[in-house]
Amino acid sequence: MCRASKIFCANERNKRPQWFSSAFPLLLPRAPQIPVATNSTIMHRKIIIFILGSGAIIAAGCHNATSPPVVTPSQFVVTALTCDKATVGAYTAQNVDTNMHDAWGLAFNQTYGFPWVANRASGTLTIYDSLGVPKTTVFRVFGPGQKVGDPTGLIQNTASQAFLVPSAGTNATWIASELNGTLAAVAGGSTYDSTYIVADRSSSSSFTGLTEATVGGVPYLYAPNIRNGSLDQFDQNYTRVQFSNGLHTAQGYVPFNAVVIDTQLFVTEAKSASGFVAIGPGNGGYVDVYSLTGSFEKTLITNDSLDSPWGVAIAPANFGSVSGDLLVGNFGDGTIHAYNRTTGAFVGTLNAASGSPIVIPGLWALVVYNNTLYVTAGPPGANGTYDGIFGKITLQ
Repeated sequence: MCRASKIFCANERNKRPQWFSSAFPLLLPRAPQIPVATNSTIMHRKIIIFILGSGAIIAAGCHNATSPPVVTPSQFVVTALTCDKATVGAYTAQNVDTNMHDAWGLAFNQTYGFPWVANRASGTLTIYDSLGVPKTTVFRVFGPGQKVGDPTGLIQNTASQAFLVPSAGTNATWIASELNGTLAAVAGGSTYDSTYIVADRSSSSSFTGLTEATVGGVPYLYAPNIRNGSLDQFDQNYTRVQFSNGLHTAQGYVPFNAVVIDTQLFVTEAKSASGFVAIGPGNGGYVDVYSLTGSFEKTLITNDSLDSPWGVAIAPANFGSVSGDLLVGNFGDGTIHAYNRTTGAFVGTLNAASGSPIVIPGLWALVVYNNTLYVTAGPPGANGTYDGIFGKITLQ
């Protein structure tokens, strides 16, 4: 399809925007849109069907000798390590953390292996051990005017000499993007249990993700901005710089998340609607690939089984029939699909032991750490609240 750079502006919204109330009910488990093989994907073969007098059908055929063997789809198990309460939907928590409301961003401490989670609806960053047991330290996140923040994306700053926190006089160890259009940082060596606002673009931005990459020895941050329909790039002083060659987004779609994998930047697109993104059958989405210098390489996945995709990761080596494939998680319908990393061809859907697709309402992050796939999600709760799930997905 014809694709052109597109800028989209949405209205200002409050910390708990209206789109959450209208969008999240659509996240209840439903039959996901699973792609089917087309003529272009079916191996060349001849089939002869005989209908016997008893009504039985016999199919006989032949196929060329180069046809690959049929791969039996693997089945997977979701374990809820931590939730905001004992039971969230179909998932029973092994641990409870009442701060975990709309668990969104996820990153692992590369030194100690502890997972950090950005909880949008409680305005906190929380830390856990490998089993999901909450640590006592909780970082409060603030937005403009010292209002309770709403963190979305989260990264550990690995550039030790970059991203100084001016108010603290030390470099940031963790940085979070916020839906209110700010960037917040945890100052290294500080005993202060709150984050510092290091970039305030709240008048024109709404950030839904965050990633970091080093280009030519210089570290940069990348934050999808659904309010402007842009991918905002920040230098080590938190100054917004021009994303090198611009974005290639489909008409009516906006960047939703950005993830660095090896030497490429993967950007998901979701259809813009009501100040956020559209959710449900027919809204689809895209996954684009850029170089770290900002050059557009290709649109890897076009609509297909996508429904407002956000999480992106390479499947672990021990992940059965989708090992090493590109996993894409749908915020819209809560399903996870696998694609060929190079061609974007559909490989399969992550299914439960029942054979039905795994559905995690409000699905956000997909992160592989120590050969294990971890996820976060923010399912709708009671009375306009939001639950939270931090879990892992393993091979059955």
